[in-house]
Amino acid sequence: MKSGFWAAIGCVVIWGPLFAQSPNPEDKKNSKPDSHEQIVVDMLAAMRDASKILAKVQDAQTGKEAKPELQKIAHRIGEINKRLEMMGAPSKEQEAELEKKFKTAVDEAVKDFQGEIQRLLKADYGKDVLSALEQKPQAPEKK
Repeated sequence: MKSGFWAAIGCVVIWGPLFAQSPNPEDKKNSKPDSHEQIVVDMLAAMRDASKILAKVQDAQTGKEAKPELQKIAHRIGEINKRLEMMGAPSKEQEAELEKKFKTAVDEAVKDFQGEIQRLLKADYGKDVLSALEQKPQAPEKK
């Protein structure tokens, strides 16, 4: 890719295996066709939400309180990554259009998200908080 736009999105997608979970049929709330634009919008929202929650973590107690919210966001990001995998990469034209529309927002969201992660990695309680984002794949439930 010639631009940093999809590299920034890719940065989050790299985290995808950390967010992977088994499919949940109840998550299919939206019946309209998916689009690359909607995936970018949803990923931006999830990154912003995660950054806001991580920014509130200032000690072990606030970290413990944040973990359930982070686990929900991890699930959201896992679902977004599944949708992206199902759609495949955008065409060069779509990529250029998405970059034009979202580059600034993506760069800002990734910078904030990575900044909070780096800050917490330096704290003794931070790795425990960030573990809430590391969801292990679950085996499908037997019926």
